[in-house]
Amino acid sequence: MSLVYLLPKSRREAASRFFTGLACGTIFGGPTGIWIAERLALADRLSASEVVLSGVGGGRPLCLVGLGILSRLAGRYGARGR
Repeated sequence: MSLVYLLPKSRREAASRFFTGLACGTIFGGPTGIWIAERLALADRLSASEVVLSGVGGGRPLCLVGLGILSRLAGRYGARGR
């Protein structure tokens, strides 16, 4: 999904987005899904796999935004140290 909004500049950036999304989805998918289900009062209507998948869908874009912010900060301030 992140590839639709902003195309990566290189294969390295595309791989970085993919692995970041995979790791964040695996780590934060369950807790984020539970949080979303409780906020929307859907916890009793969804199966465990649906809760996790909704968490992955909701949490992954936030991780990619965080990666983008860190990348820009590193690019901006990392060049000054040289």
